[in-house]
Amino acid sequence: MRGDRVTAFPIAAAFAGTVMGAGFASGQELMQFFVVYASRGYWGLALAAALTSAAGILIMFRARRGGAEAAPRRAARLMNGAMALFLFGLLVVMTAGGEELLHLGWDAPPLLGGLLTAGLTAVTVAGGMERILKSFRVVVPVMMSAAAAAGIAVLIWGEWDAIPVHPSGWGSWTGSWLTASLLYVSYNMLAATAVLSPLGVAARGPRDVAAGAALGGGGLGLLALILCTAIARRFGLAEHHPLPMVALSHEVHPLLGHIYAVALFISIYTTAVGCLTGFMDRIGADRSTNSRMMVFAVCALALLGSRIGFARLVSRVYPISGIAGAVVFIAMAADSARQAVRRLIGRARESSRSLTPSARSNRAPGSPSAWD
Repeated sequence: MRGDRVTAFPIAAAFAGTVMGAGFASGQELMQFFVVYASRGYWGLALAAALTSAAGILIMFRARRGGAEAAPRRAARLMNGAMALFLFGLLVVMTAGGEELLHLGWDAPPLLGGLLTAGLTAVTVAGGMERILKSFRVVVPVMMSAAAAAGIAVLIWGEWDAIPVHPSGWGSWTGSWLTASLLYVSYNMLAATAVLSPLGVAARGPRDVAAGAALGGGGLGLLALILCTAIARRFGLAEHHPLPMVALSHEVHPLLGHIYAVALFISIYTTAVGCLTGFMDRIGADRSTNSRMMVFAVCALALLGSRIGFARLVSRVYPISGIAGAVVFIAMAADSARQAVRRLIGRARESSRSLTPSARSNRAPGSPSAWD
């Protein structure tokens, strides 16, 4: 992929498309991680947007230096194991989100929604990821525009509800807005790593990496702000619905509800593809026929796990995945800092050698010194 010379916009689109899955676009995870903390949740949202961009830059710069995997040597086993386990958990959540969406939006049997989500994901990953990265350029702007339009419509025409701070049974896994924000970033970046690492290698240059991560993270943060504010205004309705933004959009107008549901399904699909691709990479699967069969087997297991229910999975899998993601990214950050210190020490030693008397005496006559 290095020859593709990927620019900032495709990076931003792939970034947003991977993170903006069922939990984000439906409003369920935004409600559980930010809205329930009232005004303090907005501080958490701002922190999450900044850290999401920073984590994306870290992942892609590590990939540019060390290849698409870019895993710290000492933390490689921990990273691969944790990511494989929780990428599968996130795949289960996406499958459950597809079930809920088709059931609530079009009154389809829940199993049909799960089969459609898992089947499309398996077919795509078995055929390769290249076409999905290209499609992100089109589908991600559509997803984000539809979500933003629905959120603004709810803000304009929705009613005002009181926002209970920490409703009964909520927030027990996150504890505070700060912890919720950190966990939110951690588990989202687990899924994004599978897509961002090869993009970091293929990027045209460091500026495109930084700009793409900033644009993707900033766009997601702005969209999250709109959706959180919309959910907060109609919290009385949103808290009782597994797909809050679908319910709020449908309340404004049924057509808007259906449009939002389509955009939500696209976001579920793109994130599920990223999760499954990352899972297969972490377990060392190749492009052989046996690996393709394994793709379908993994999706079948995800379909089975989705029977737990979307809202329950979001409240359990996401925080646990966040803890695992935090361990992974702390290890990555520590390893990056250690390598940076080693490079600085190495440069300092080279500079000191060039200034020693012996080095100067060994110069050829007329050759420039380090001070020239």
